[in-house]
Amino acid sequence: AKDGVTGGSNQTRGLTAGGTQPSALDVVEYVTLATLGNGTDFGDLSGARRHAASVAGQTRFVVGGGDTVPSDVNIIDYIEIATIGNALDFGDLRNAGSEMCGFSDPVRSIFSGGDGDLSSIEFVITASKGNTVKTGDLTRRVKNHPGASNRVRGLAMGGYEPTKTTHIDAVNMASEGNAVMFGDLTIPVGYNAAVASQTRACSLGGNASPIATNSLIIDFVEIATFGNAQDFGEMTIPTRVIHGASDSHGGLGGF
Repeated sequence: AKDGVTGGSNQTRGLTAGGTQPSALDVVEYVTLATLGNGTDFGDLSGARRHAASVAGQTRFVVGGGDTVPSDVNIIDYIEIATIGNALDFGDLRNAGSEMCGFSDPVRSIFSGGDGDLSSIEFVITASKGNTVKTGDLTRRVKNHPGASNRVRGLAMGGYEPTKTTHIDAVNMASEGNAVMFGDLTIPVGYNAAVASQTRACSLGGNASPIATNSLIIDFVEIATFGNAQDFGEMTIPTRVIHGASDSHGGLGGF
């Protein structure tokens, strides 16, 4: 089993990248979302790392930062999802960092929080290449928080501030500016996963209280409506340090 992977998807493929087993990995794998089955080798990142952030659009999977055990990096790689092969250089984050969150609309890939700058919101144009540009700050200093989005609004859900939190931040991705408070999860949690459609975002699993207790709780929010999360259901096993992917998130446009 791998720990500390990151992941993303378009409408057809889901990808995972990096992680530890127990040393840092550069491996990228993919699955076909419509078909049950095991992961298949896709290629390699530019270097081995864990706890990176990632975002995806219809054509590209973008991986930012991470740590090489023990040093953080500022590297941004990208992969053309339809074409099996190794990652290519995209640009750099403003600071070396890991344990950030990522989310996207059809134009922008956005990274926030994490070890490099615990409150920063920064972006790149997914279809281009280049370094990130800061657009604002989260309402809090946070890491180990997942991101999810529809095509308008990105959410940063839970994480450590430095203790586990219920907080959900909202970012209007087309506009530069600071995040605003969206609501709260049902329990404090970090190292959780998040997935989204155009209407709902879900938080799954994570490290809950007490320390090192894994959660199986799935929460959901309606992305268009500010407010607290509600219970969705449960995972089959309690787990943490996981990542999610969906075939209808904000980076893919409208559905």
